[in-house]
Amino acid sequence: GGRWGGTASGGLMRLRQRTVRTFDTETALAVRHVKSVAEAGPGRILLGTFGGGVARLDLTGPAAELSVAGSGRGLVQALLVDRQGRQWTGFQNAGVSVTENGVERLIPPALVGGHQVQALFEDRAGNLWIGGQESVVRHADGKFERVPGMAAAEGFAQQPVDGGLWAVNRRGLFRLEK
Repeated sequence: GGRWGGTASGGLMRLRQRTVRTFDTETALAVRHVKSVAEAGPGRILLGTFGGGVARLDLTGPAAELSVAGSGRGLVQALLVDRQGRQWTGFQNAGVSVTENGVERLIPPALVGGHQVQALFEDRAGNLWIGGQESVVRHADGKFERVPGMAAAEGFAQQPVDGGLWAVNRRGLFRLEK
């Protein structure tokens, strides 16, 4: 359990029950700026680095092990492992890729809101929300659909009680209806 956070100085933090544990990644990562963190399973963490692609931190053994995970494609902005176990990666310069059963495929930027994707979020219903620099896109049932009226999103959240979905961008906070 716990929450994970990346830093610009080469560290990874785990916040858990009023405790913070820092994992030093300076010597192991080619690029130390961790932009996004996603849990890929118990003790397996994915790190989205800004310039070095995706790295995997394995905490299941006696010592933490860090390795490259995926193509190493550049500037990672967002990571998500969905309920089906697929790894979604949002890039600053290449849209989104999805890795399923060890095979990575790049989704055309026109389908995911542009080349720069800053946010990935899976809601309670299993819909994937993509915050691109040109638009917000919802992925459901294998289809990508632009959300009318939303020019971009940098983050998403869902209310636990009523399931309301929120998006944030530089203009403010928005509740997505219907």
